[in-house]
Amino acid sequence: MQLSKEIAGVIPQNCDIQILQLKDYYFLFTHVPKSGKYQFWKVDASGNATNMLPLFIGLKVNFKDTNAVVQMNTDNKHVFLMTQVYYESLGRFQIERIKADSMLHFISSKRFVFEFNPEYESLIQMIPADEQHLLLLKRSKNENSENILELMKCDMQYGKMEGTQFSISHNLFAQPSMHFNAADSSIFIYSTVREPLLSSKVQRSLFMCKLNYSLEPMVPATLLKSRGLCSFILVRNLKLNWIYLLDYRLGFIAQGTVKKYKALQV
Repeated sequence: MQLSKEIAGVIPQNCDIQILQLKDYYFLFTHVPKSGKYQFWKVDASGNATNMLPLFIGLKVNFKDTNAVVQMNTDNKHVFLMTQVYYESLGRFQIERIKADSMLHFISSKRFVFEFNPEYESLIQMIPADEQHLLLLKRSKNENSENILELMKCDMQYGKMEGTQFSISHNLFAQPSMHFNAADSSIFIYSTVREPLLSSKVQRSLFMCKLNYSLEPMVPATLLKSRGLCSFILVRNLKLNWIYLLDYRLGFIAQGTVKKYKALQV
């Protein structure tokens, strides 16, 4: 027998939905893009829902800017709410990390600001690494208009950042992602690599690299090509992760280049 319960509220259409799993319950967050309309629910194992919006409002998450985006993370003891806001007039991106306990009681808040150009940069993922640092994954272009995948470690206390770049000519990084292993502070990043948009030949490969906390490769960057018809690859890291490879056909031989840099203080 399957039991189901409905939340005492209406989830709006065309909204972003995030579900965060903690030990004995879930947090359900909905937000209508470019608006201040949002909901926050706690759902236990029996399906009972509690409206947590008053506590969520007490965290003072920034929704004044209509382009604000919220991302949730947890270390099973705390909840991290991270907002991204791009200020077009300044050409800068602001990230605020709010730390709360497992019941959404405020603990601390930190902000980080850096230069950003949405014409050729896109922020893909944010992960809080520790109390002071935040990991960012983004796509960009270098001075030769080559597509690059960029991993950055931001020091939110001193306003500094350092990063590593990966470039594979003019091919595109599609569906990039990263996983942070808190046990050994290692970072695993991967992405499908596809042909340029105007190319008539389908070329798909899988890029992978494991780095330490200093952003130095623990395992050399690898470009995996397949001569089969597989659509998924199983990666064993923190947990088992299935990677969907889209239309995964004959790959190509290319050399990935890694560049280490330190950014100026912002």
